[in-house]
Amino acid sequence: MGHLASSPVRTGAALAGLFFCSLSAGAQRLQRVDQATRDSVPDSRFPIAWLIGGSVVVAAAVSDQELEEESLEYRSATLDKLEHTGNVLGSGVFLLPALGATYVAGLVVRQPRLTNGALHVAAAYLAGNIVSSVGKPAIGRHRPDTTGSPWRFRPLASQGAWHSLPSAHTLHAFTLAGAISEEARRPWVTISAYSAATLIGWSRVYADEHWTSDVAVSAILGAAIGHGVVRFLHARRAAGERVQWWPTPRGIDVRVAW
Repeated sequence: MGHLASSPVRTGAALAGLFFCSLSAGAQRLQRVDQATRDSVPDSRFPIAWLIGGSVVVAAAVSDQELEEESLEYRSATLDKLEHTGNVLGSGVFLLPALGATYVAGLVVRQPRLTNGALHVAAAYLAGNIVSSVGKPAIGRHRPDTTGSPWRFRPLASQGAWHSLPSAHTLHAFTLAGAISEEARRPWVTISAYSAATLIGWSRVYADEHWTSDVAVSAILGAAIGHGVVRFLHARRAAGERVQWWPTPRGIDVRVAW
């Protein structure tokens, strides 16, 4: 774990490899599954996931202070390395280039489903980033500190100390996990993606950067965004719509064409 966290090139390559393998699995599966059928079948997992997620949020919210104290009490060199690894994996400086590398790889191997998958995941990431950027100042929850009080809020605050909810690292990680899982629909992909996202979320609590309930809420939001955006894009594509992307001086222009 320490080697992964200490080498930016190795970290980026590992993420790109994970994205490539995961989305390749999804591309291969879609070649054997009718697109309209894939997206017309409702996913029965979502109601159960919302119920479990809501229960976790409530449990975390009523125990935030106690959970922070326990996290600060139990420290070790191994846990420190795991936290550092989770923090590195959740950084956009590695996630975005890895997605870009996956898209380029799809072009090189002439796999349009792979490139489309990378774009779908990137669209989900963008949606999650918007939610995080707007939510942090709008909610204005104070980060953990020596006071131990988890219920301090100052909406529209500009200082970083008041940007605890949502956790950007966690929301981004679970958005990517949800999007990749939805794109691939393979058990090993889902387990791998959500395991990595869970490590990232835990690292934010261990580093005392966020309350446990921040991470729980961010995880649920991220997963919902990831699955929802990818399902939406696939449904539009099945209906004959195409999502067009191209770079502009101000960023990336996105349009839906019929």
